[in-house]
Amino acid sequence: MRGLSEWGLGRVEGEGSVEVYVSGGAVAVRVNIEEAPRFFEYLLRGRGADQVVDLVTRVCGLCGVSHALAAAMALEGCLGLEVDERAAELRVAMHLAERVKSHLLHVFLLNLPDYMGVGSAIDLWERRPGLLKRVSSALASSARAMEALCGRTHNVVNLRLGGVYKAPSREEAEAVKRYVEGARRVLEELLDEVLPSLEVPCEGLVKPLLLVHDPGRYPHDGAAVLLEDLGGSLERIEVAGYEAALEPRQERGKNAVVYRVRGRAVVTGPLARFNHAWDRLSGETRDLMKRHGWRPPLRDVRQGIVARLAEVHDALVAIRSVLESRNWDSYAGGGRAMPRRAGGRLHCAYLVEAPRGVLYHRYTLGEDLRVESAKIVTPTQLNVPSMEELSAQALAARPPAGVGDVKRTVEVVVRSLDPCLSCSVHRVVLEA
Repeated sequence: MRGLSEWGLGRVEGEGSVEVYVSGGAVAVRVNIEEAPRFFEYLLRGRGADQVVDLVTRVCGLCGVSHALAAAMALEGCLGLEVDERAAELRVAMHLAERVKSHLLHVFLLNLPDYMGVGSAIDLWERRPGLLKRVSSALASSARAMEALCGRTHNVVNLRLGGVYKAPSREEAEAVKRYVEGARRVLEELLDEVLPSLEVPCEGLVKPLLLVHDPGRYPHDGAAVLLEDLGGSLERIEVAGYEAALEPRQERGKNAVVYRVRGRAVVTGPLARFNHAWDRLSGETRDLMKRHGWRPPLRDVRQGIVARLAEVHDALVAIRSVLESRNWDSYAGGGRAMPRRAGGRLHCAYLVEAPRGVLYHRYTLGEDLRVESAKIVTPTQLNVPSMEELSAQALAARPPAGVGDVKRTVEVVVRSLDPCLSCSVHRVVLEA
């Protein structure tokens, strides 16, 4: 195939580039992940199980809660550590606060310019300074909520095996409620301004959907995934069989292993959650989205921006509900003493819905409860094959007018899946 163009990706987290190839009428797109590998799975080897949760928050500044939660719940499950109800509720609030932070940053700084006819967030702010003021206010409220609940805005420090390190005081809980309520009001103003003028293509760019099976609530975590094909048929895959369902590929130009599921490219993340669990969003959120003409199914990955905005609103409503449900002053944070030894080798695995989709952590512990091996599969590693195939599909469906049009078409598809390239580069050292 002839190389048509190659360029660095802008407005994504991490370092990457795109190559486009054509041969006759066929188009192929390659998304390169050039972020330096950090060998995180290797770094965990030999560490005590009680160290893992604090270490994995460093995998990603944007979704440290999700990594910590996946590790904690995997290890708690095989060590028999129970988490009391209040600690579990606080963890949910932390997870939701992270979802708000990540989605706000992606939508308003990275993705929205694609649909507002401008080349960058700076261009957008210059054209609509009132939008910048409201976005800045919402981001500031999100950061304060993260600090109060998680100890930090990024690389969080408040999750531990068996619970959390610290519960918010009454004053801190009241402050967080004010932050999230203020952010909710600002978000509703933003939606009233943005959604009516949002020009999002709908040309059927979608793949089978993958999400965590979490019955009874909008997806957070679970011990199985649901794979929904384009015809609506569902397959449940238990966490014990998840790795067997993954088809890994190490390709030139990628400092990350990417995965297909049952041999197919999949889409995981907000669009999958929104389409499958719409009825589990809050009534306030559903009413708001319907007022602006949006409801499932979303039939194009470029409509993922709508799902993210819905999830931000729903998360703000849910955080307020968690904090209003308890008097947190008397709560120390839970936590159980960890056993000193295991009766044999333990295999610990769990699944969490990170902001970008399904996140998988698996650890093998020896009898001394030290990590013998670890595996982390991030949403971006799952979404990259779809980024490539759907970008090629978009180019084939509407032949571009020139190289600039090629770049715009591909970048919009890639950014719609919110790649976190830094999060995807965990390769282990291969032993001879």
